[in-house]
Amino acid sequence: MDYKATDIVYQAQKFENASLILEQNHIKKNNNLVKEKTLILNKQSFTHEIEPALTLCGLSLELYLKAIYFHENGKPKNGHDIFKLYNSLSPNSKNSIINFFNTNKESFIKIYENFITHNHIKIISFEETLKELSDIFISMRYMYENLSIQKNLLFRELMRQSFVNRINELNFLDYLLD
Repeated sequence: MDYKATDIVYQAQKFENASLILEQNHIKKNNNLVKEKTLILNKQSFTHEIEPALTLCGLSLELYLKAIYFHENGKPKNGHDIFKLYNSLSPNSKNSIINFFNTNKESFIKIYENFITHNHIKIISFEETLKELSDIFISMRYMYENLSIQKNLLFRELMRQSFVNRINELNFLDYLLD
C-alpha cells in the first residue's frame, strides 16, 4: 500500500471542490434563487449540474470517512455506504462526529428556518441524515434507474463539517480543513 490517510483526504477535497463548482453553476444559472433547493432532492431538483454535484459530494463524504478509518486502522475500508462506513469507525470518532453534528444542528436550522417552514421540511436526526446520505454516490450516478428518488439533504453540509472536524481532531494533516 503506497498511500496514507492524507492522500485520501486530498482526493476527497478534489471531489468536494468539483461538487461545489457544479452547485455554484446551478445556482448562478437559476438567478441565485435555488440555493436552498439543494437541501431537498426530488425529481424537480434535477438539472445538468445538480446530479453530478451530488454524486461528487457523496464521493467526498465517503472518502473523508475512509480517511478517518485508514488513519485509525492502518488499512483501507471498501464500500460506498456512508452509514456503514461511519459505523466502522472507532467509538471515539463516532462520538466526535455525532457530538459536533448535534452541537451545531440548531444553528443550521436557524439559517434555513424560513425555507424549512415554508416547504414543510422535516427536521431529521443524525442517524436519519446518515441514512439519507448513505447511498447518494450510487443513487446519483445511476439516477436513470430511480427517477422518483427523494432525499432530505438539509444537514448535508453539517455532516461534511462533522467529518472534517474529526479529521482536524486526529491531526494527521499538515493543515486544518475547513
